[in-house]
Formats: sequence, C-alpha cells, structure tokens
Amino acid sequence: MVKRPSCEATSASAVAATAGPGLIGGERHESRPAEQIGVRVSQWLRPLLPARYRVVPAERIAHHLLAAALAAAPGVRVLMSEELV
Repeated sequence: MVKRPSCEATSASAVAATAGPGLIGGERHESRPAEQIGVRVSQWLRPLLPARYRVVPAERIAHHLLAAALAAAPGVRVLMSEELV
C-alpha cells in the first residue's frame, strides 16, 4: 500500500481518516468531462465492476469519514473504495 504524506505526518496518538474512492459521484462546480463519462460508464457497468471501480456518492464518503473520526481509534484509517460502496 502506498502511504499518503498526510498519513506519514500523523502522530500515533492522533485520529485521522482519509478516503481513496475510485470515482466520486455528485455535482461539481467545475467541468470534468472525462470524469463525467467515467461515472456514466461505471454506473452502466456497475454489476460487472469490482467494488474499487464503482462510483461512490460524495455523501457516502462524508458519512464514512465522519464515522471513522467519531470512532476515535488512535492512528490513521484509510478508507478505500471497497469499504465505501
């Protein structure tokens, strides 16, 4: 697993959570045409795709990050797409 800089800088007594979704679903203020195509194709192919490539709604990511922070287990928790879908 590749460590993110934010993970390396966190002390062992602190609580931190980060997410690594494959594709984030939801509205954006900026235009991202390639991502929009990827989201649409991913939604259509959802039954065939492994969990790591599925679209994860932004609200679900926020929910899981908040739950991880409230669990208050010391250290860093990295939530990957498989845990978020």
